[in-house]
Amino acid sequence: MRILIIGASGPIGRAVAEELSTDHQILKAGRSHGDFRVDIRDCDSVSQLFKEVGMLDAIVCAAGHVHFDPLDRMNFDKLQVGLQDKLMGQVNLVLAGQASLNNGGSFTLTSGSLSEIPIRDGTSASMVDGALESFVRAAAIELPRGLRINAISPTILQESMEAYGHYFYGYEAVPAKRVALAYARSIEAEHRLDTCIRSGSKPIYQQTFLMRDQGIPSSTKNKDCNSCAHSDAASISSSIRGTTGKPTATP
Repeated sequence: MRILIIGASGPIGRAVAEELSTDHQILKAGRSHGDFRVDIRDCDSVSQLFKEVGMLDAIVCAAGHVHFDPLDRMNFDKLQVGLQDKLMGQVNLVLAGQASLNNGGSFTLTSGSLSEIPIRDGTSASMVDGALESFVRAAAIELPRGLRINAISPTILQESMEAYGHYFYGYEAVPAKRVALAYARSIEAEHRLDTCIRSGSKPIYQQTFLMRDQGIPSSTKNKDCNSCAHSDAASISSSIRGTTGKPTATP
């Protein structure tokens, strides 16, 4: 398959590229690194990217920033970091990228578990993650031509603990190589499309592919965070949701 990875220079993007490169053709894109340049906040830049890369079988996004700050210090501009970058940046990729995917192709986006497990200073990230996951669920039932869309929710990475671990005290960090397996499963999961999986007592929707874990939240400092490369989320172990593009779900 021809697979485009946006954010391929970050820890997750690099690990995903390494995991998939043996069996697939990998095209790398980023704001300042890769085979192609793209600013996912800019619709024109995203459109130009797809003109340059040609037809694809899968599109992966491991890029997107959010801003961490206490709620009483948060303002419009700080909120816009996550809204315009991690949220709308990935939405832009889906809107513009549909025409560049071959029949049965897939999108794999990156959200975060802060939509369900909030931490101090993470209000913006929780809002963005929740909105992105809702978008993925809704888009899955409308995408044409058998296209699929999934979201992966990685935890704090071992590679990023020094820079971002203070936000996630009590969370178990995982290596990017392990996280990359979830992206590979999303891309190569056609054989799972008709399976609705339950994890414990929680019903798992067929539209989305999400992997989560639990953690004990805590945080201190104020910093913009690349939430895909440095992660703002919780992990890779408990629930899996496969995608079809049909509105079938377990209530």
